[in-house]
Amino acid sequence: EWGNFAMHLTSLARVLYATALVVVGAIALARGDLPAIWTDGPAAVADHKAIALGIAALTAALGLGLLADRTGRRGGIALAVALGLWLAAFKLPLIVTNPLTEGAYQTTGVTAVPLAAALVLAAGSEARPKAPLFAARWLFGLALLAFGASHFVYLDLTTPLVPHWLPQPVFWAYLTGVAYALAGIAILTGVLARLAAVLVVAQMTGILVLVWPPVLLAGAPSAQHVVE
Repeated sequence: EWGNFAMHLTSLARVLYATALVVVGAIALARGDLPAIWTDGPAAVADHKAIALGIAALTAALGLGLLADRTGRRGGIALAVALGLWLAAFKLPLIVTNPLTEGAYQTTGVTAVPLAAALVLAAGSEARPKAPLFAARWLFGLALLAFGASHFVYLDLTTPLVPHWLPQPVFWAYLTGVAYALAGIAILTGVLARLAAVLVVAQMTGILVLVWPPVLLAGAPSAQHVVE
């Protein structure tokens, strides 16, 4: 029973992930810029229209590939390679050169989360390869710690994103930041990791539904940077 449920859940997650990539790629194509998961590369890449459009198209194509791939394993491998190279080449050097700047960790987390998902898909439904799953857990857990820290360090950017109908926006900014941090610790240590993963996904879903539609409609310039 649990095996069948987990298999269907994984399939649903793959479809949602692939759809998100298609949508993100299509939006970037329409805007003529880089999708958020590919930001903070060389200025020559971001400023070169053709390259930015090519990367946006690649993102949508990878998403379509995942939708077409029944198991998602080959698509996951392709995504993991592409995102892993981007993270190693452009995101990690930001941390090395700016170790005391929280934004370097936050933007690395933005790429680390979809990379973690790609590694899980690359491992396959039987989850026999342990190395990809181990790497995925650490990438996701560390990204959550970075997202939590950003809610405190960049409180002036986080608080305005809280829906206006919720009282005490600072409280909600701090609460969600703490929730991210605690979930990251749980996933890294393995203590209540599954519960933490479910709860943090629920929080991300709530933020996606309540926060980002108004932000995108308003065209806020910081929307692509404060994505968690």
